[in-house]
Amino acid sequence: MSGNIGKMEDLKVYHKTILIDHTSEKHRNKFIVNWKLDDSLNFAPKAESIDSAAPLNAEDIINYSDKIISHYQKIYGSNIVFVFKGVGVMLYKDLDIVIKALKERNCKTAIDSVFLRKAYFYEQLNKGNLDYLSLYYKLSNNDFKPFLAMLQNLRQSIHIRLNINISSIEFDLLKVLMDEIMANDDQVSVSLSHDGNRDKNELNDLQLSLFHEMKESLIKRDQRLNLTENWYCGLMRCYNTEGQIGDYLPEEYVREEKNHWKGWLCWAGLEQIFITHNGNVFRSSCCQDWIGNLHDYIEFPTLPVFCNKESCYMYWNITVKKQYPVYFQPKDIVSLARIGLFQPL
Repeated sequence: MSGNIGKMEDLKVYHKTILIDHTSEKHRNKFIVNWKLDDSLNFAPKAESIDSAAPLNAEDIINYSDKIISHYQKIYGSNIVFVFKGVGVMLYKDLDIVIKALKERNCKTAIDSVFLRKAYFYEQLNKGNLDYLSLYYKLSNNDFKPFLAMLQNLRQSIHIRLNINISSIEFDLLKVLMDEIMANDDQVSVSLSHDGNRDKNELNDLQLSLFHEMKESLIKRDQRLNLTENWYCGLMRCYNTEGQIGDYLPEEYVREEKNHWKGWLCWAGLEQIFITHNGNVFRSSCCQDWIGNLHDYIEFPTLPVFCNKESCYMYWNITVKKQYPVYFQPKDIVSLARIGLFQPL
């Protein structure tokens, strides 16, 4: 099953998993800085000493980025990606200044936000500085041509991912959009999800079957066009105790409820960090292990951490190496080292 998308409902691979690592060497060698530029859906617990701090300005973000780059560039070189997140990130007035400065520092940049119907903003993006754009798109009408034309223009210089969450109400609109995308064979990656509890408008059996067919078609299309490989994170590979492997998308772990890794070693802090709008720094957005504040001091992690969370729901947290605590005998060292269970300190 190596190199192929596994089906999570087939537990032959996931059963007795002891290691989850990046499928692609390209993704394994990237460091991700997830940075919330607003306090929407505030993931981080409040810290009394700094919670009242104002959102950072462009000069501060650039200066603090230099501190992060200085540390992680020794390990990852120029493979550092700054991902700016938040509902209001596209309204941040100095975003283009920050992105340009990071580009000059040989870093990659990404925006992960909701779609705003403001043409001037996308014109600002299309200057060759932004590398990745992840949009959460709300289906509202069946005239997708202006929207797709805008994406077509942007994708000349930017890798784009469209995230669409639907209920039964938007299902017919989704079919129209999928027909447009598949017909044009556009190089925009699409991630689909459905909310079965939203206003009790869950998909019926027929819709659910068609929905999964759409997802399978999109996965095959992404593979054929290398869209997942060219994104800044991607498939995660499971290694089990019987020597089998399988590759899965982050959303598959959540959908099939295979996202429970409490007690496992997690490489959050070594492969990514999470920064709140007011400068708190954590290993990841689950906010386990506060490691400092940009205004003061950051103690960058040097070792993985034992996960203390019941579940992992954020897709970007799932794309981090994880290892079940393994008890072994000396004779097992070579074979376990071969799949990456051991790393020199």
